[in-house]
Amino acid sequence: MITSSSNQQIKDIRRLKDRKYREETGLFFIEGIRLAYDAMRNPKRIKSLIFSQDLSSSKNSEEIVKNARILGIPVLEVGADVFKSLSVKDGPQGLAAVAKQEWEDLSPTSELAGNWTVLVEVADPGNLGTILRTSDATGGMGVILV
Repeated sequence: MITSSSNQQIKDIRRLKDRKYREETGLFFIEGIRLAYDAMRNPKRIKSLIFSQDLSSSKNSEEIVKNARILGIPVLEVGADVFKSLSVKDGPQGLAAVAKQEWEDLSPTSELAGNWTVLVEVADPGNLGTILRTSDATGGMGVILV
């Protein structure tokens, strides 16, 4: 159990908030039960899970951690204060991951040519629906969610 925020692994994870460090390492930080669950669909990309039993009240978190251990993914168990020092959320759920970035080239090709809409952090599903319909009506090729 890691209980110190000055632990080198914790410092390295915290540095992932910096774009330059993410680019240097090819890693990124994700937080939350749902995102960790989604990341487990491609376990080879996960470098480590970060888990705080003190902050976790979900059986799903424990199941994700159990599956990660079965797959050989390192699990860093941390105290609540250490997890909060990494968290960017108001109510941390006690589960996060560090994963490898995977980039795809989106340079124009015959199949990608045309107008695309790129969205970052869509807050309302209704807005997404409106944007999709508008893109379709105006001849857009599609929407890329970031």
